[in-house]
Parts: sequence; structure tokens; C-alpha cells
Amino acid sequence: SYTVVATLGSSLAGKTLTLSATPAGGTETVIAAGASTLSVVYRPSSSTVITARFAGDGTYAPSAAAITIAP
Repeated sequence: SYTVVATLGSSLAGKTLTLSATPAGGTETVIAAGASTLSVVYRPSSSTVITARFAGDGTYAPSAAAITIAP
């Protein structure tokens, strides 16, 4: 299993962040959502892309970062 941590910068404190998992050949599923910092333990059954997303707001554009993990 992996511990996945995503953190928004201090200027985005309190803004919503989501973590999603997309297994190889599968459908993207949100595995965590919350404000500023998220931490989730995830055990992939196949190669899986984990994506952290910030939807954007009136000041900052949307952004995302992704990693691929495997069992």
C-alpha cells in the first residue's frame, strides 16, 4: 500500500483538493476530498494513476498533478 499526500500552497489554505485513482483500463474514482492537505492510504490492484486536482477559483487557474503506482 502507498500513503499518498497532496498539499496546496499557503495562499490556497482552506481551498478544496481532490485525489482520484484510475486503474489501468478502469474508471477514475475520487478517493479523497478536502481542504488544503489530504493524506490517504491506497492499495492498488493494478497499475494506477493517482491524480491530485485543484478546481481553481477566482484568482488561481485549475491545476493537477499525477503519479503512477503499481502493486
